[in-house]
Amino acid sequence: MNHESGKIITIFAALLLAVVAFTPITAKKAPVENEFAAILPQEPALDAHAYSIKIIGEKKPLAKRREWKRLAPASLTKLMTAVIASEIIRADSPIVFSEEVKKAEPKSSDAGVGEKFWRDDAIRFALIESANDAALALAETVGQDIFIAKMNEKARALGLQNSNFENPTGLDEAQHLSTAEDLALLAEYITDTHQELWEITRIIETEIFSADGRAHKAKNTNELLQEFPAITGGKTGFTDNAKGALIFLYPVRPGKTAVIVLLGSSDRFGDGRKIIKWLETISWNPS
Repeated sequence: MNHESGKIITIFAALLLAVVAFTPITAKKAPVENEFAAILPQEPALDAHAYSIKIIGEKKPLAKRREWKRLAPASLTKLMTAVIASEIIRADSPIVFSEEVKKAEPKSSDAGVGEKFWRDDAIRFALIESANDAALALAETVGQDIFIAKMNEKARALGLQNSNFENPTGLDEAQHLSTAEDLALLAEYITDTHQELWEITRIIETEIFSADGRAHKAKNTNELLQEFPAITGGKTGFTDNAKGALIFLYPVRPGKTAVIVLLGSSDRFGDGRKIIKWLETISWNPS
């Protein structure tokens, strides 16, 4: 190689290094925390004191307000009651509606004193009609103190850090409390392990039969079911202290479902309608 050729190569190499040095590096996009939400419209104006709206399986809620606040959950409690009954009571166990459980107020089934039902039929009363006597009868089968202890053990196991259950019905007691955030976690657990409970909550009206074949009518307390048949499960609640409570599942796209929890609402079904309409206006990223 002559001197002139070596000089040319040296100059070319220097130019190449300069080009590399000053070429801008394209920054990688940060991961989207909520994979499925693209454009969220302005949150609806809700009456609920606390709420959480999130996609099952996603960490970040689509919308929330005071989701951390401990409030009376009313009959949303019966979702935990149904979980514990399903897990610790045999399906072929007779559930007796004793004289004591028939004193339950204010909402009870039309089952008679001493009438027996199989476990899943008692659960249907508790979830469809929100019958307090059915919830108490389930707990009484194993002993109410044991049953409530199991409810709280399950709450701790699921990470429901701000929940405490004092009864299986949801009637007001000073330390009977939960949060919208915790109840959304419970809803996810039911979706993963007890889908049959959500199926029960979708029944609008049915007959429930006692162990000896007597028929009892049961009508769902959730007004939204007939208006929005896409709802895949839910539960209502109401007490003077809790005001209106509501939890329901609504599919937003194939394979993706939102869980909505409302606490302390004077218009729970109106709030539910607003949320459904809001969910239907969201633009979603392609998956």
